[in-house]
Amino acid sequence: SPPPSLSPPPLSLPPSLPHSRDLDGVDEAAPYARRPMDYYAATKIAGEKLVLAAAGTPLANGSGRLAVTALRPSGIFGEHDALLVPVAVSKAKAGKMKYIIGRGDNLMDWTYAGNVAAAHVLADAALASRGAGRPPAGRPYFITNGDPRPFWGFMGDLLEGLGYGRPHIKLPFYPLFVISILVAWASAALRALGLAIPPSDFTPARLRIAAATRRLSCAAAG
Repeated sequence: SPPPSLSPPPLSLPPSLPHSRDLDGVDEAAPYARRPMDYYAATKIAGEKLVLAAAGTPLANGSGRLAVTALRPSGIFGEHDALLVPVAVSKAKAGKMKYIIGRGDNLMDWTYAGNVAAAHVLADAALASRGAGRPPAGRPYFITNGDPRPFWGFMGDLLEGLGYGRPHIKLPFYPLFVISILVAWASAALRALGLAIPPSDFTPARLRIAAATRRLSCAAAG
């Protein structure tokens, strides 16, 4: 168990706001989200705070101080992907990938899995050589390909390469977002009554991801 001073705050998710929350060109100086869009984001924030708060902690054997960093890859794809490609294919088979949420021109930073692995190797080497008192120790770093692409263009390229059709039918973001909030509230109410409601992929968080610009600067990572 972490010391009391490193314990993460309780997770609390206020009601979602009706917009996509673009992140356009932000870097590590940007503050943590005050209202995480879902529990996944909230736990990521809490976990990173724990890790960075532990930076410089004296090691139990007295041999030095703990050197840690936090890497923030965005939109991972590549070999052995168990999320992006399988989910996209499953939705395409079900006829759900014909649609574009919003205008369809929102940019997304993607990260090849090999680049994520290389970033971990380089971070480990830098921490080992520089120690706890110098960067990258104690700091977070965005990791991307440095090649932001339209979200729906990337998904179209992916699906077309696998033999499926590209998304092409545009649906307005705001009406869908409101409906997704109502569906989430109704599902929560039915579960509170003891009914077994299966999880849905039609959630406010997923709609935001599909419609928002997520262009991140990884200049600090070099």
